Amino acid sequence: MGRSSVPTQEVQPAGPALDSLPPSQLGYDQNTPNNYLVNYDGSAAGGTADLLEAQWQNYIDNYSTYEDQAIEFATSDAPVAESLANVRSSIDRGFNTADKSYQQGLSGYGISETARQRQARTKKQDLRKGSSLTQGLNSARLYTQGLQDQILSGDLSLQTVEKQNLQG
Repeated sequence: MGRSSVPTQEVQPAGPALDSLPPSQLGYDQNTPNNYLVNYDGSAAGGTADLLEAQWQNYIDNYSTYEDQAIEFATSDAPVAESLANVRSSIDRGFNTADKSYQQGLSGYGISETARQRQARTKKQDLRKGSSLTQGLNSARLYTQGLQDQILSGDLSLQTVEKQNLQG
């Protein structure tokens, strides 16, 4: 028995060719070449190189600025100093407000302190303020340095920051 020949005919695609479709219909952005795996000279390596170049440019345009800011934050002493200054001013403001409120309360009742009473109150307030400053400054320093270490180690995530904010 001999082979029978089957007539063949060329099959045409049902829809438009992929090269004629706009990139938005193909699922990638306008900066990616239409035929992203094969370069215009027909080589797959060239197309892949074009794709990698487009991805690198996307990274440079959109993410490198944030990465540079994170590195600057993680390697600089300025965030720690700024955090300590903020804590110091907050504690000073809190104790000054409490002192003014106390003074207003005394004057509202027509009471005045003796020099000895004022000295004792100031001493107590200074001890409390010193204790608050020590605790606040140490906590702020450790927290800020911890964030810097997490950035440098690549372990910083929003969950970590949220959890530390709730605990700290």
